[in-house]
Amino acid sequence: MENENNKKSLTELIREPNMWAIILGLSVIICTALMCRAFGARYEAARTVTVTGSGSRQMRSDWIVWTGVITAFDATDKVQCTSQMAKNREAVARYLKEQGIDTLRYEFSSIDVEKKEERQYNGDGDFIGSKFLGYEMTQYVTIQTSDIDRVKFISRDITSLLSDGVDISSRTPSYYLRNLGDLKLSLIDDATENAKTRAKKLIKGFAKLSDIAKIDIGVFQITGLYSDEDYSYGGSYNTTSEWKEVSVTVHATYGIK
Repeated sequence: MENENNKKSLTELIREPNMWAIILGLSVIICTALMCRAFGARYEAARTVTVTGSGSRQMRSDWIVWTGVITAFDATDKVQCTSQMAKNREAVARYLKEQGIDTLRYEFSSIDVEKKEERQYNGDGDFIGSKFLGYEMTQYVTIQTSDIDRVKFISRDITSLLSDGVDISSRTPSYYLRNLGDLKLSLIDDATENAKTRAKKLIKGFAKLSDIAKIDIGVFQITGLYSDEDYSYGGSYNTTSEWKEVSVTVHATYGIK
């Protein structure tokens, strides 16, 4: 009975003209608040500008790493092969000294020894065993220095030792940039300044640039200068080119007023 009275009271209240006015008023207030909030969010978003800035430098590598491969072979005796390798190594060390390379700038690796064999087959193509060919030894000499021009010459000229009976081959030098930490910080500054300049030009005549709101720094790309290398998602580091281009991009969002 009490519930019925309550229901009746509620029904009677709803039928009252004033109650409808109150409900309508509350609805208008809620809708207005929601619209203002949405408009405010859109307005705030509209009061920013996002641009991409870039910074790059063209630089010559300041460090070179080169490796020569020395080999020795003897068909019968490992001791003779070892003796030949020692002579080859001495000849290489003498050559490097003549070229002005300090002993602190190069080192010889340990010697790898391989027993060379040739697989033998019969007339039917069946494997019948291996034939011993001899012993082959390999040793590497590696130079690391900032004297790029000197080592470039050595990498091309080292095979002149072949005429002296030294079996040596030259690998392609690798080129590096040192002090990349300072360079990267400088490039970030350049890219950020470039982004700011672009943002100012973009809104020129319409608004003024305010403080930076957000910035995302991309990966560094170190590519060969004037090469057609593709940028890598994780960043690239070219070591085959003496001259390089180092670049980075930033995505910056500025407030406008």
